[in-house]
Amino acid sequence: MAVGLSSSSAAANAATAAALMALGRRPRPEEVLEIGVKAAMEAGVTLTGAFDDAAASLLACGVVTDNRKMKILRRFDVDPSLRVAIFIPRGGKLYTKSLRGEDFSQIAGGIEEVHRMALRGDVWTAMTLNGILYASVLKHDLAPTFIALSSGSIAAGVTGKGPATVAIGSPEAISATVKGWRRLDGRIILTSPAKRWALDAFGD
Repeated sequence: MAVGLSSSSAAANAATAAALMALGRRPRPEEVLEIGVKAAMEAGVTLTGAFDDAAASLLACGVVTDNRKMKILRRFDVDPSLRVAIFIPRGGKLYTKSLRGEDFSQIAGGIEEVHRMALRGDVWTAMTLNGILYASVLKHDLAPTFIALSSGSIAAGVTGKGPATVAIGSPEAISATVKGWRRLDGRIILTSPAKRWALDAFGD
């Protein structure tokens, strides 16, 4: 929690789906997303609604979204042979409420270009640049990002509001990344790209 890994979006999805099923309803993914995102905004655990995080979490795939309109613009699956590593710096917690009033206008143009890049299909470059842009404003350490990229990861960057950094690449590249990260002070999580099991409850 509070490290940029979309825990609030995942929790909102789970709570919404569970509540609907407890009422005897078979929830539709679109319904779960709409209710969960609105509830997260009312609860103050997100600044933007995090529709992108919620959709990726629920649908178990990559997404490019329009968060204002709560619309998925592009979906993509991630190669299951790739591996994912996450570095969480020790003591690193950043709560959403602490970012209220933060000025992101200086990177707005860059973020818009990153969004266009992702829509064109260059998601890995977009992911890396997005992380660097936000890290520059939020003063996160970029060492984990550069270690991952120099180790052969195809993408790496601060995830969400941070301070966690995520890297994705071949098993060999992620192994080298983890070796480099072990010189830093923090926790490392190893995982794989999500599979579409998340939709089983919806019969999709």
